[in-house]
Amino acid sequence: MTAINPRPDQKNLANLLLNIIARSDHAYLESPTGTGKTLTMAFTGEASKAAAKVVLAHSIDIVEQLIETFDKYAAQGIIADRSSWFILTWHTFHSRHKAGTLCNLLDGNEPHIVFVDECHIGGSVSQ
Repeated sequence: MTAINPRPDQKNLANLLLNIIARSDHAYLESPTGTGKTLTMAFTGEASKAAAKVVLAHSIDIVEQLIETFDKYAAQGIIADRSSWFILTWHTFHSRHKAGTLCNLLDGNEPHIVFVDECHIGGSVSQ
């Protein structure tokens, strides 16, 4: 397995996101493909105080790709506890929330952080 060597800008961006989250409930990051957003999410989630981290994607294919990537991060020690990361489609997240079962997935009242990865591509879900 090829070692993952984060760039300084990815760690700096993760710290910037943490500072924003400390002051606000929301942060927004837009960056082109290949700039390291997924690794930045991993650093941000690991450095946050959140017990559960959720990553949302617009398709099953992207979810599977993210699961593989986050498993690699765990194998290399970038992610300490892979079981604290939940990777779902936006539709699954919304359906579980609407059905009242999302708290079961996220272990009840534990604090969590949600990362949304290009869910704009999947359209919208109405209430």
